[in-house]
Amino acid sequence: MNKELTLRSYNQDDIPRVIKLICLAIPQLPNYQMIKPSEERIRYVLEHNIDNATAFAGWVLCDSHNMVQGFGGGWCVGNLMSYDLVADDIFMWIQPEYRNHRNVSKLVNTFVAWAKGKGAKLIRASHSAGSFPKGSKEAALYHAMLERLGFTEVGSIYHWSGYGEH
Repeated sequence: MNKELTLRSYNQDDIPRVIKLICLAIPQLPNYQMIKPSEERIRYVLEHNIDNATAFAGWVLCDSHNMVQGFGGGWCVGNLMSYDLVADDIFMWIQPEYRNHRNVSKLVNTFVAWAKGKGAKLIRASHSAGSFPKGSKEAALYHAMLERLGFTEVGSIYHWSGYGEH
């Protein structure tokens, strides 16, 4: 199987597959598995932001048959304490059988280039979902890739959950 994926901006035709991927992914993410994804909410966000390149962008990774096998998104908005722009990745997922350095790099590099192109003064990249725990090979590889892109690890993310036990 060819694991090389092509990256492009998502379009209206991609939305059903992206919704399916997100709904499949969330239960696999240790820190977010308690969230019950709403297909209607995801559809709304994707449909109403598809032309909102000022603050939001999304990309898909497609196989040789143009089937979406990964999705990433980001936003770039004004900082609450200044007029500087700040960008965050909001969802990065690649189907496990297509995860490799090349495909992950395409998604992350595109997000970073987009945020820089928007003029972001601060770009945040994370892996807060817990899909690869600290100390794992995957976490080390992702950390190394982000450092090569000029990122520095700062702080920690803490969750308080009103979902109950998970």
